[in-house]
Amino acid sequence: MAYLGSKPQSGFISNAKERYTGITTAYVDLNHSIASLADVIVWVNFVKQDSTNLTLTSSTRITLGATLVSSDIVEVAYLGKAVATQNPSTNSITNGMMTDDSVGLAELSATGTASSSTFLRGDNAWASAGGDNTPYFSVSITSEQTVTNDTVTKVNFDRADVDSASGYDTTNKRYTIPSGQGGYWHIGYGVNIGTGSTDKLFASYVYPRKNGSSFPNFNSRHHGVAFSRQDGNPLRSLLIEKSFIANYSASDYIEIFANLNHTDGGSNTGTFGEYYSTFWGYRLVQ
Repeated sequence: MAYLGSKPQSGFISNAKERYTGITTAYVDLNHSIASLADVIVWVNFVKQDSTNLTLTSSTRITLGATLVSSDIVEVAYLGKAVATQNPSTNSITNGMMTDDSVGLAELSATGTASSSTFLRGDNAWASAGGDNTPYFSVSITSEQTVTNDTVTKVNFDRADVDSASGYDTTNKRYTIPSGQGGYWHIGYGVNIGTGSTDKLFASYVYPRKNGSSFPNFNSRHHGVAFSRQDGNPLRSLLIEKSFIANYSASDYIEIFANLNHTDGGSNTGTFGEYYSTFWGYRLVQ
């Protein structure tokens, strides 16, 4: 048989019919509720009952015109009531068959947490929009550090002024990349290096180190005659600053070393100043 449009699905609608025996009351209780007697046809002993002789006592009870005996047979047929449905076959639902907003957040299988500050990425995961440069830290020196001439010495950054993830170790003077925070970091330093009172000519170097090894491209150097003060006295200190971007893994640690090298036969000591020396960094948004 040919069909106009889609072929009807077998079993999509099944009309309900009920059969009662052994009843000795003047009513029957239905298995499905109805709104009026027009929703059913009632037979008693295969004789259709006139609806004027019936009373819909409640949505599930029909009172008959007489009391039944146990041998009577009552049949009730529901008119147009769908009591069974058939599920559409897999992949048979198209976008045009669904109303707008019929699929909500509850139907999504995305990982993470949906909120006003997250978006659904292409990998089916909720992620925060934008980002911030965390973790971050900034440390400094609490007192002037005396150092030996021509000796590479770790700068005594012993005070954590800002440390969002508690990654700085004031005992070992190093910053360790926290767990889960590997990636590109912006690191910077400024070391105030001073000479003895009579020194005029000196060279200074700063060496950032990763896991104990130097980063040659990120070193800093100053070399020159220290005559720059207007009163004619030599300028015996200078601030060496630099910042750089480097890739770190979790548990990598960063330290700052420096070296003062007198060249005019002055004193054998120098200082790393407390007021201007800083070491800082933050993770870039990946």
